[in-house]
Amino acid sequence: MESIALICLVSHPKLDPTTVSQQLGLKPYLLQTVGQQVVTPKGKATGSNYAQSKWGYKTEVAVVGDLDRSLTELVDRLYVSKQFIREISTNGGRVRVFMNLPKPDSFAFEVPPEILRKLADMGIHFGLEIFR
Repeated sequence: MESIALICLVSHPKLDPTTVSQQLGLKPYLLQTVGQQVVTPKGKATGSNYAQSKWGYKTEVAVVGDLDRSLTELVDRLYVSKQFIREISTNGGRVRVFMNLPKPDSFAFEVPPEILRKLADMGIHFGLEIFR
């Protein structure tokens, strides 16, 4: 089975995404700043600017059994900065945590109530992405 990506994505109309990195202490895989020119992955300018800032953190989980541990570690890391995350949501932004599941033949996963409670307490949306 391919690895599962556990992702935290922050979007906001004004926030400098480097602030998210500093506050959460996580190294992003995605940094887009509102107003900056959109550039394709191949380095070509598109002629448009980002309408909002985005920050993304991703960790790869190779074994389904490690998903519980990895999700708990991520949520606990975010929970330390609960007030900052709530401010993002209350000031026009959105914080999401989701799993990217590449082509699962069969898959079962439970999110423990304490993790769901922490996510809800921070105003974070939780979702699954399944690609076939």
